This record gives sequence, structure tokens and C-alpha cells, in this order.
Amino acid sequence: MDVVLQDGVLCEEEYCYWKQKRTNGKDAGKKQTLGWEYSFYDQGRQKISAQEWYAFSRDYFQPMTERLAVFQWFQTVDTDDNYDAVPITDQELAQLMKKSYQNFGFIRADSSKLSYDDQIQLIAKQKEVWIPWLNGSKQVDIEPESYFFLINDLDHNGRLEVFVSFMGGSGGISENTYYEVDGGNKGLVEITPETEYQTDWLGTEPDQYMVYYTAYDDDYDGGITHYSVGDGTWGGAGNGEYISQDLYLLDGELCVNNFAMKKLEEGKCTYYRLENGIQTRITKKQYRKLQYQHFLKLSENTVEGDGVVFHWFSLPEHLSEKELTETLETAYMNWAYNSDKRY
Repeated sequence: MDVVLQDGVLCEEEYCYWKQKRTNGKDAGKKQTLGWEYSFYDQGRQKISAQEWYAFSRDYFQPMTERLAVFQWFQTVDTDDNYDAVPITDQELAQLMKKSYQNFGFIRADSSKLSYDDQIQLIAKQKEVWIPWLNGSKQVDIEPESYFFLINDLDHNGRLEVFVSFMGGSGGISENTYYEVDGGNKGLVEITPETEYQTDWLGTEPDQYMVYYTAYDDDYDGGITHYSVGDGTWGGAGNGEYISQDLYLLDGELCVNNFAMKKLEEGKCTYYRLENGIQTRITKKQYRKLQYQHFLKLSENTVEGDGVVFHWFSLPEHLSEKELTETLETAYMNWAYNSDKRY
């Protein structure tokens, strides 16, 4: 829906829509819900595919500048010890209204002068920069089909990123490289993470990550989008560790903050809070709470979003530029659809 406030009138126009319904099956003679089924329609109520639906939505707003905004809602009642509704005071209401105003804001401005389609063409032409066996970074004993990539826009600045990842070995060691369309829209620049830990993009099941938005930050007023990800290293005989990470892309730098760790030694788990390089032992319950409390404590303006799904695509060794462009377009459509549609 296109919503515009103009001259004191709130105008709403429906331009496309989707429906969902439960899909059911039978398990051991009992009816069991298996999931959801989605159907998509254009402005004329004609059924279309998911990709056509997103393309229609994107093209509808194509002449306009895109920015991501966050709306945080507040309740104007409280509850007493018996969980009965209690009106808040005028002073509490004024404080809520002030916080509501402060929390409203745009996450990032679109800083690219190229359309997403043009950026896809640019990324295809720059294949020698980011494809491992074309830029010389591929390990000689790794098959090209073992590398995967995705297209995204983590910081919502309008300039697409290309992530390339490989995971191998008994310990599940990851190797990642990251690129972004440069500010001049002339090529790709490599993004270097600020940590030695490699995020396990391919080792997470499912490939869904929680998202947290900070609409306003004291150090950066453009807003930040945080992703709850992690890095695991596993050995034999029930040994290994998993690092919980707060990942965000800011001004061309991929920032990763390690905030919790789970250790597995001979099948026994221990849990730790990580802060300023110091490990503090915590309980399993505290560890689970920390997975979301870490983000909500970043700022009073941070709000929780929904999960975003990352779809990785394999990189066949021999692809024409046309085939590569089509694969890139599919990868972008999956990112764009799944980052807008919440699960």
C-alpha cells in the first residue's frame, strides 16, 4: 500500500497484495499444520509469481528515492499486580511521546545513483573482482561448486553488496569475502571485516537471522541495522565452540562484535559472556537471554525486527555474462523479497 500524508489528508492506495493460508497434511492419522502457502496479486487482482510481485512493488516506487524507516509502537496503559489495565500518568505519557518521536527515523538514505538493475549489470561485468577463481584467491584444492554467493544491501544505503563464502574441513572452517558497489558507481570495493572471526554463513540452519534496528544513534544519526549471526568451530569427540556475533555494515566497514560464547568439551556445554576481551561464565538461561538482550541494550532507540532469510547460490565455473547476470538477478530478487517479507 502507498501511504501519503498531504495537506492534512492521509491518502492510501493499494497497488499489489499477497495472501497466506495454512497448508495441512496428515501425520500418523492426525491433522498437522505443516506451514504456510502464499499467493500474490497485482493491482488488477491478477495472480502473479512472487518475483513478479516484488518487481511490481519495486517498479511502482522506482521514480522515488528509497529509504528504510522504522516505526516503534507504544502502549498508553500499564498493568498492576493483578495484570489489570491501569492508565499511565500525564508525565509518563509525555515521556512516551518524546521517546516515540526520538525513535522514529530513517535507517539509511539511498546513496546510489544507479538502479538495482544497473548495479546487477555492473557486478556481472566486475566478475574478475569477486569470483574467487578469476581473481586468484581460490584455494587450489577447492572445487568452484563449493563456493556460494548472495546479493544483499545490509545497511540499506542503496548500494548492493556481494558476499562470497566457502565452508570446508571437519571443523567447519569458513572463508568469506565481501564487496560493495563503490560510491562512484564505477566498480566494486572489498569490505574488510574488523575481526579475525569468520561468520559461518553456510553453517547456520536455517539461514535466518534476527534483525535489530537502531533508528538513531548518538555517534551516527543515519541509523544502524544489526544482524544476530555467529561463528562456530567444531572438532571431533564432541568438542568445539560457537561465538554469537552482532554484525552490521557501516560506512563501508563490516563491524563484528563477539558478545557470547558456547563451549562444548567432551559433550558438556559451558556458556560465557564476552565483553572487552574478558570471558565471564554464565548459565544457559542467561546465555539464551543474552542473544536478544545484547541488541536491545545497545541503545534506548533500538527495536527488534523480524528474521531475514539469506539464500545462497552456487557459482558454476563456466557461465556466460548473460547467465551470470540472470543468476545475479535471481539472487537479488531473493534477498529483496525475503528482507521485506517477515517470517
